[in-house]
Amino acid sequence: MKKLRKISSILIVMMLILSMGSVFAADSTITYNGKGFEDKFGFAPGSEYTDTDLFDGFRNVMPGDQLEEVITFTNEAKTCDKINVYMKAVAHDEEGNPLTYDEAFEDVDGKDQEHIDGQRDETVATMAEFLQQLTMRIYNGTELIFDGTPDEEGALADFVKLGELTKGKSIVLTVELDVPIELDNRFAHRVGEVDWVFMVEEIIEEAPDTGDNANLLIYGGIFAVSVAVLFVVVLKKKKNENV
Repeated sequence: MKKLRKISSILIVMMLILSMGSVFAADSTITYNGKGFEDKFGFAPGSEYTDTDLFDGFRNVMPGDQLEEVITFTNEAKTCDKINVYMKAVAHDEEGNPLTYDEAFEDVDGKDQEHIDGQRDETVATMAEFLQQLTMRIYNGTELIFDGTPDEEGALADFVKLGELTKGKSIVLTVELDVPIELDNRFAHRVGEVDWVFMVEEIIEEAPDTGDNANLLIYGGIFAVSVAVLFVVVLKKKKNENV
């Protein structure tokens, strides 16, 4: 199985204003085009963090917000008759699946609070602590396929088939994120990261030479793209207990 790693980010910028609200982001897209191996997947909209950022709308939010992002996965491949699309989540650890978000990235995006050379602020443990404060739901169309905290693999521990797509057809994923109104300054400038893996199985239909009218299904290459999902939270410090 061939693998292609790409980075995508869920970015959340939060202000400590205790009010309830809802944020609806612009639609994001993943396109499978079946071209050269390095270009089989396309992501939009992208951002200054990464060109595969799918969650540009998850920013400038407040404790108590309810966020929604719609991701449309479309098959535009001309190299096969149809594709099967699968998805799973992969948890991070310090060795087997280390964090993408490192000290150098902290320096670039201004989230390095300790300013200690050679030491990053965020670890797998601190990220898990932050992500456990949030609740995320993922819908495949109207089917709920995940409900839990973003750091969990849950029902996505193994590949889940999202659907079968002929050329031009799409799958719509809706991601809902709840930010608790109680989230305080302890989580200021915190970052969380989760890997999502999308796998595509190409199918070519050919008529056999036996004269049988039945189609022969030929499964082509299986290509996987690993999508690192970043949650970035920035909280303003409270000036006093009444703020």
